[in-house]
Amino acid sequence: MLTVAWTGTDPIGLFAHLVGFDGLIYAQDDVTARPQPGGITLTQLRLTPRWESQPGDFALFVGVSGQERVQIGTVRVEARPWKPYTAHSTWRRVGEQTLIGYDWDNTLPIPRLYLHWRTAAGYTAEVHDLPDGRFTLPTGREVTNDGRFYVPLGQGIVWAGSTSLGDGLAPGDLLTVRQTFHATRPLVRDVGMAVRLIGFEADGFTWAWLNPDPDNDIPALGAIPTLKWIAGSTISHPRQLTISPEAVAGQLVGGSVRPYDVFTNRPLPLLDGRLAASNQPWLPLPRGDR
Repeated sequence: MLTVAWTGTDPIGLFAHLVGFDGLIYAQDDVTARPQPGGITLTQLRLTPRWESQPGDFALFVGVSGQERVQIGTVRVEARPWKPYTAHSTWRRVGEQTLIGYDWDNTLPIPRLYLHWRTAAGYTAEVHDLPDGRFTLPTGREVTNDGRFYVPLGQGIVWAGSTSLGDGLAPGDLLTVRQTFHATRPLVRDVGMAVRLIGFEADGFTWAWLNPDPDNDIPALGAIPTLKWIAGSTISHPRQLTISPEAVAGQLVGGSVRPYDVFTNRPLPLLDGRLAASNQPWLPLPRGDR
């Protein structure tokens, strides 16, 4: 967490970046800061390193929207102390580290492969984006895309996808979207997953309608509060949603999942840099036709 002290009379857009030696952004926060009636205003920004980052020193930048950012220091990123969830456990020593598992993610059109490593300092992830869905592990074994989903979130949660919305939907239809989550450690804050349906225009991108945002959408219908998200648990979260009466024949219907802190309503970080840096920073549900 970074606290910025500033003076001014108008709202400003503040941002903070954590930047690697390769010039890429590995954590980011953007806020609209509003000034106090007088004196100094304190604005807090939060940076969570994405899984693409490796242990080492990163440059910390702050800036105001429309202006050049300024480096104010460096931040040391360490290996994670907790073992990640993996659907493909393995144990193979490679040099000074051990490959403990791998996982495919098909949330976006280009499949992503995570390799999970155990090192002397903790656990790290190696990330590969693979259009052909094939990869040869350091052990010499070739693996192919298994069609699964794997998106790391804040607090050690992994989103493992949801059931398809299906086809042949009609306005007013009630459908159940069932998501799956894995907890790699106990949670310290209550987490909700706001699920919404989206009807798209013919371009497949512009929204034609959007379901209301649910309040306190707690996984497992509220039966899994924080203290029951124990390390190694798998959580199933069914959510009933209604196709909007505004839907029209042939319309593409998708959806979004917005992880958030129940008490503050702040978004939970998406630790896949492709999602976190996109103009639609949420978990997309598989689409279907009305």
